[in-house]
Amino acid sequence: MMETSIAKNTYRILGMLLITVTVCISANFMFIVKSPDFTTLDKYSGVIERVEINGNQLDISIDNLDFTYSRWNGRVPDVFSDIKSHQNGVAELLVYNGPSGNAQIYAISIDSEVLVSFDSIIEHRNSLIKWVLIISIIFCSLGFVGVFWGGQLVEMNRKITQN
Repeated sequence: MMETSIAKNTYRILGMLLITVTVCISANFMFIVKSPDFTTLDKYSGVIERVEINGNQLDISIDNLDFTYSRWNGRVPDVFSDIKSHQNGVAELLVYNGPSGNAQIYAISIDSEVLVSFDSIIEHRNSLIKWVLIISIIFCSLGFVGVFWGGQLVEMNRKITQN
C-alpha cells in the first residue's frame, strides 16, 4: 500500500514539474522570438563592407556599423548567399536597436531588390511561436494526465498485476 501512495505522488509531482518546465521554456522562447513594432525600426543604407556567418546568425557591417541577422528570422544560409551575390550593391536595412545595444536586422534590400521583407520575418516568427504553442500544449496535457489521473493509473496497474 505504501508503494502505491509513493507512485501516486510521483506521478503528480512529475506532472506538475512537466507543466512548470514547459510553461517556463515556452514563455522564455516567446519573449526571445517576439518581434518589435514596425515603428521602432530604423533604416540604414550603404555599401556592405563585411558579411559573415557567425554560428547561427549573420553579421553584416555597413559604414563601420555592425548588424546581426538572427537565426529566428529564418533562411540564414540563403540570405548569406543572396548578399554575397550582391556584394557591391547599396544595401538598405531595417534595424531594431534593442536595449542591449545589439542591432537586429528585420529587412534587407540591395539595389532596390528585396531579399528579406519585414512581413516575411514576422510570418516566420509567428509560425515558430505557433509550433512552440502546439508542442507546449502537448507536454502540458501529459503533465495534467500525471497530475489528475496518475493515481488511477497506478491503481489500475496494481489490480492488473495482482490478478
